[in-house]
Amino acid sequence: MGIRNLAYCLMRHVGTTWTILAWDNVDLLEGGASAQDSNKCACGGSAKWNDPSGVRWCAGCATGVRRKKTATVRPALSVLPCGVTVKDLRALAVDWPDAKKAKKEDLVAYVSTRYLMPWKPKKAMGVSLTILLRAMDTWLNSVLPTFASASLIRLENQPAMSNPTMKSVQIMLFTLLSHRLAREHGWTGAIEFVHAGTKTKGATATAAEGLRRAALAAAASRRCAPRRSPAPWLRPDYTVAPRD
Repeated sequence: MGIRNLAYCLMRHVGTTWTILAWDNVDLLEGGASAQDSNKCACGGSAKWNDPSGVRWCAGCATGVRRKKTATVRPALSVLPCGVTVKDLRALAVDWPDAKKAKKEDLVAYVSTRYLMPWKPKKAMGVSLTILLRAMDTWLNSVLPTFASASLIRLENQPAMSNPTMKSVQIMLFTLLSHRLAREHGWTGAIEFVHAGTKTKGATATAAEGLRRAALAAAASRRCAPRRSPAPWLRPDYTVAPRD
């Protein structure tokens, strides 16, 4: 259960065989788009810039510096050549008659039609439940037929007192799933709430095994990292020459 990372996995269990039929990680702050792609450039790099149509670009594709070989398209606009301050934006909008009296949000809207604007992921803190509900409903449009093949759906139960927002997300998802599945697909399955701890129940790896794997990964990273000579002041024989 999550807002930026609402993960799901649909599995079929026959005898001792488990088959994954569908899975994804959904970002409700991006209208229910897959979290695997919502903050990525078309080349696969991390998005840093946004164009007027909502397409996101990494720094390499946007600026042309160190563009990846996987990049197949280029933006039609150049990146914003200044900071996002009222003074700088007004300087860029000199040909707009209302630039001197315009507010910052109006200047941003005007300039964003001519330049790629800096992009950052939206913050989950304080987001409206209405926005999350609409994004969840939009996401279900594409996955509901897949979920209709399940006989049992389990949702992670959220603590009501310590995390009321996530509890609201849980109830919204339960309500939408149960209502739309029954209405649109005649679904007669069951929906259960399960404790978060059951997500790893039955896993073969113990806590000690997890720590061992983490240590091996860290050791592998150290072996791959380039070795550099320590700075002079870190060497045991380093001395400071007296001043004249």
